[in-house]
Amino acid sequence: MHLRSILRLAITLLSGILILTFAWLSSRPMPTPPLPSPSAPPISPSESQNFRVLAIVAEGADRELLSLAAPSLVAELKASEDLTFTLSTLATGLQQKGEEEPEPFWRTAMRRGLRAAVLFWPEIYPDSDLRADYTVAPASCYGGPSLHTVTFSQTLSIQTLPSPSFSPPLEGSVEIRGEEGGLMASLRLWALDSSDDGKTNYDAVLLEGSQKPLRPGEWLALEVDHHLHSGAFFKLLELSPDAKKAILYRTPLCYNYALPPALLQGLNRELGFFPPPADPQSLAKGWITLEDVSFLEKERVRWATKATALVWEQYKPDLLLAHFPQTSTLTAESLKMLAEGVKEGEIMMLISLAPEGFLAVYGGEKQSLAKLFSLSTEDIAPLLLSLLLK
Repeated sequence: MHLRSILRLAITLLSGILILTFAWLSSRPMPTPPLPSPSAPPISPSESQNFRVLAIVAEGADRELLSLAAPSLVAELKASEDLTFTLSTLATGLQQKGEEEPEPFWRTAMRRGLRAAVLFWPEIYPDSDLRADYTVAPASCYGGPSLHTVTFSQTLSIQTLPSPSFSPPLEGSVEIRGEEGGLMASLRLWALDSSDDGKTNYDAVLLEGSQKPLRPGEWLALEVDHHLHSGAFFKLLELSPDAKKAILYRTPLCYNYALPPALLQGLNRELGFFPPPADPQSLAKGWITLEDVSFLEKERVRWATKATALVWEQYKPDLLLAHFPQTSTLTAESLKMLAEGVKEGEIMMLISLAPEGFLAVYGGEKQSLAKLFSLSTEDIAPLLLSLLLK
């Protein structure tokens, strides 16, 4: 009995000591856990959002673009002449060359619970491991450019045309073939006489699927494959008044590649296919002129700017990063609608990768960025993350 009483007393004392120990531990402040490394598993969002950030990265942009709006800050930006290395450094914040690239900053932001959009970034596709929540790939093209010589006949396969002709309309066709010669699509077209002058004078052609006649020297964007929603730009180079011959230039066929599916559908519906790049070989062969090259580049910039605005306004990501490779036609007017649309709680950054590069900031709190005078590309990722996360 004496031994049993001793055991009871010992257990009571031990229980009291444990209770006091747990109480003391629970009253101690818990240390703040360190930020995970880029290779760490996903974490739950613990930081609150500071700014929504729209970042435009333009290759070779000069300071004339600064006139698009009044920037709250401009800083010098030093970048390597190796563009691929520069883009990698900008995305990861690390100057590292090798087979295994570190995690880009938008994936870090996504692990913090933020929504990211990456548009037209080289090698970032909807099926990429490094894709964002909203991803629009660079233009995907196939088919190659071609010069078509068209002949017409009086036999029509259609009774009524959407455009009138004061001479009997004549019908021809254009075959679009792949690099190995396989037929990918066939388009009908009709020679029209739009001059009511009592003479036979064919001066325009109407392509199947279009409502607008195409005259010599004019361009037309036309969707060719209605399943893939791919299309091409056509230019009528020559049409004889008797319609015995027409020469038509065609760019490669291009289509949109984007994620999620609703975004892809919206781009196809509201903007159409991604315009193709100007082909250097077509210029060298004399099929197109420098003026045509400028036109095609402007169309790409116009489409990319509208796509950027669509994603920014309709999907409202916390971060949007857009890459513009064609800067010869990237003008202040092109970006004005984006810069002037910056609201409270939002920041737009224009990042120029050029020999005399710069970073311009629109919106935000000037005092929070006032210490920025000179940057390198490896500073961009930490800067953007600091704006996105408190």
